[in-house]
Amino acid sequence: MKNGTSILSITSLLILLGGVFFFVSKKNALNEISTIRERAENYSLVMLQDLGYGGLIHNVKNYLLRRDPEYYKQGKDNVANLKQLNTVIVGVSNPTILQNHADLMSMIDHYDKALDIIKNNVDLDTLTLDSYIAFDDIKTIEIVYDIQAANIIIKQTYTKASEELLFIMVAFIVTSVILFCISIISHLKESEVNRYIAQKEKLAASKVEKALSTENSLLKISNKILPKKFDTNITSPTLYSSYRIKGNDCDISLAKIAIFILLSNKKIQYFIEGDLLSMRRVINLKGDIKVLNQLLRKVGLNVDLSEVNVNENKGY
Repeated sequence: MKNGTSILSITSLLILLGGVFFFVSKKNALNEISTIRERAENYSLVMLQDLGYGGLIHNVKNYLLRRDPEYYKQGKDNVANLKQLNTVIVGVSNPTILQNHADLMSMIDHYDKALDIIKNNVDLDTLTLDSYIAFDDIKTIEIVYDIQAANIIIKQTYTKASEELLFIMVAFIVTSVILFCISIISHLKESEVNRYIAQKEKLAASKVEKALSTENSLLKISNKILPKKFDTNITSPTLYSSYRIKGNDCDISLAKIAIFILLSNKKIQYFIEGDLLSMRRVINLKGDIKVLNQLLRKVGLNVDLSEVNVNENKGY
């Protein structure tokens, strides 16, 4: 029972540590996605403000038609703002995002040069200049669309990762609570079993002591001795009580898990089967086991001494 509880505690600890490690790794991954999402939102905001209506393309067209220097200045300001996107993209490794950014920068460079071409060729008519600076409108729409589509995917990825992290967090908390409850129940059961065993041992010891204290008993308690641990395969590592018992032909040490019989100055430990004791004999008995069994039964011990191994070097 104790080993089972220890294994459960170790297993629970390993599961919790694994859960914490997994949760932290997922949280770090979510933080990375969150950073990319924030950059994507900033990227889109700058692009829409400085590229679309009222932005770079609009100012280039107006400058071409009206030749007002204010449109040139505003167009150059748009170019400067859009080129700041190079700092937003630093550290991003996604090939699709990088390709979209490269296409956007190529388009910005084209319109930047277009502003200077218009400025340096004021004597040319609008149609001629337009043919010099023309940029494929379909290509422009595709670039903007690809960037917006990539940003949508980034947002969806972040949303999915957030939901997964929430699920993992809830599962981790539920698992932790279940393991905690199982551990508490296991410890309570172990304590209950230990209390039950202690009560049974105390009752058994009191029966032995009472039986051996009667005037007509063939075996008498000569003195109470300290509990000891014995070299035997036992389920419990401790002794509740131990007694030195003397009879006509024997000297017996009786305990919860061991009984020692001293005959002819030889130390003898027997394996005992019964409702009180469980033992192993380690030295050969040169006596009548049946007689000894009868003596034990007469004092209230329902036990059966039976020979198991012989070992002259072990005993009490």
